Amino acid sequence: MAAIDIGSGATNRAGTVSGGTYTDIDLNNPSNATGTLTSVEIWAATDLAGCVVGTFYESAGEWYCRDSAAIGAVTAGSKQTTDVSLTPITVQTGDYLGIYYTSGSLERDTSGYEGLMYYPGELADAGDHGVYTLLAGDSISIYATGTTTAWAQMAKVDGVTATDLAKVGGIAVASISKACGVEV
Repeated sequence: MAAIDIGSGATNRAGTVSGGTYTDIDLNNPSNATGTLTSVEIWAATDLAGCVVGTFYESAGEWYCRDSAAIGAVTAGSKQTTDVSLTPITVQTGDYLGIYYTSGSLERDTSGYEGLMYYPGELADAGDHGVYTLLAGDSISIYATGTTTAWAQMAKVDGVTATDLAKVGGIAVASISKACGVEV
């Protein structure tokens, strides 16, 4: 299993963003692999309530939530780490990390970064989508890590032991580049 990381990093930053009731997507450090996120880090400037963290991608001018997990309350003043391994967040290479919360504020920088997309409302459930506004140069204090699932973990395909596989669906195993539309 390989490590996945996504997001700017949960650090104490120069400013804050009062994003309560907004969905924010951090455009810094997109996911480096496909798999699941199991740990989320957040640095809140003031206590957050109703926090949901998810993965997002852009298509045809709209931003879509791929998957998310409810975090709940986040205490302000330091990096807070939440284990989401019981409800892991699906992520694909190139996805961005986003957050929604009902009240509070996050640590934020307003220059020197790739930017922040925001939407005035909650679009943090899988399949939600909308047109967001860009805050150029911004970054917020969220970060997540997880793992990829390697082919070596597969025991059998169509009843054939994985170590004995030469072909799957008539294609040589060494030539397979995608499974269910996802690069392997």
